[in-house]
Parts: sequence; C-alpha cells; structure tokens
Amino acid sequence: MVLPVKGCRAHSARNWRSQLAQRYAGPLEFLFVVDDAADPAAVAVRKMLAAEGVPNARVVLAPHAVRASQKICNLQAGVRAAAGRHKWVLCLDDDIELHPRSLADLVAAAEAEPGAFMATGAQQLTALVIFAPFSNL
Repeated sequence: MVLPVKGCRAHSARNWRSQLAQRYAGPLEFLFVVDDAADPAAVAVRKMLAAEGVPNARVVLAPHAVRASQKICNLQAGVRAAAGRHKWVLCLDDDIELHPRSLADLVAAAEAEPGAFMATGAQQLTALVIFAPFSNL
C-alpha cells in the first residue's frame, strides 16, 4: 500500500490506523511516502509505527519533484520501493478511513476478472485509489 503523506490533520492518525488494520490474508507492506524527512507526517508516522510495533511498514523519502507534481513523484517513489515484492500495488490518499475489509474486497474483485489490471473502490471511497498488478506497471 503506497500512501503519499504530507502534514498532519485532525483525522490523519485515525485514517492511518484504519489503513494499517486491514484484514487481508496476503502479503502486505505499507509505504508512507514523504518528500521531506522533517515533514510532520513523517515524524508522526514513525512514532505511530514504533509505538504500535508495525513490522511491515516504513517511511520512504521521495526526491523533490522536478517535472511532475510532488504527489506524482511520491507515488512513483512508493511504487518503486515496492517493486518486485508484491503482486498488487494500492495507491491510496491518506485522508481515507478504510473499512477493515477494503483491501481484501479490492483484491477479490480484481482477481475475479481475468486480465484485470486495476480495481477501484470509487463508489465507496472519495479519493485516489489506484490498484494494479506489478506486471502491468
């Protein structure tokens, strides 16, 4: 799960915890991507991960954007950091509070369609969700 983060808002920690609490039986890694190690989100995420002992999550530092928006650059850095280790990648805005089965439902929907390269929860979610197998990226 690639999560570009920037700054902290009142709902940030609650949303991040909902993303970490996914009930998914497959391999799972959480990549919180920032462009500045001193960003309040990076500091808060590191503290949360350490306090809750989340072994499959880390903060990834993206380079500063030159030709694209910083968010796109952060997404690219997160996808590169996950490359080769997972069948699927989920890019998700950090302002979404997920239901515990959201990830499992998206994987099931994608795998139910032979040849599917993407699944979206757009009817249920109100922010960016890109979910694709690495073989198609």
